[in-house]
Amino acid sequence: MSGGIIDILDPTGQPKEQTTGLAPRVQGLGGGTLGLITNSWRSFDIVAGHFEEMAKDRYEVREVMRTINPDVSSPTPKDTLNMLVDKADAAIVGMGH
Repeated sequence: MSGGIIDILDPTGQPKEQTTGLAPRVQGLGGGTLGLITNSWRSFDIVAGHFEEMAKDRYEVREVMRTINPDVSSPTPKDTLNMLVDKADAAIVGMGH
């Protein structure tokens, strides 16, 4: 056995610094629009369907806007996120994101 050096790589990324503040807390969803980003995986589409049904039945959401992140290995495109900011009162992101 030789006495060589083994380099151990740590793939852990560093957290990004937060450059913007948090959005104001939503007081309620009744009559509002909920944005939902999916990743086009069939299993998540089923979960998203349950979220949509619950949002309408339990929280009286008027409309659910489903958008798709077309590339699950990359962040959702900025124009998609901006559209949600403009049109939705609240959004669920991250699970299919």
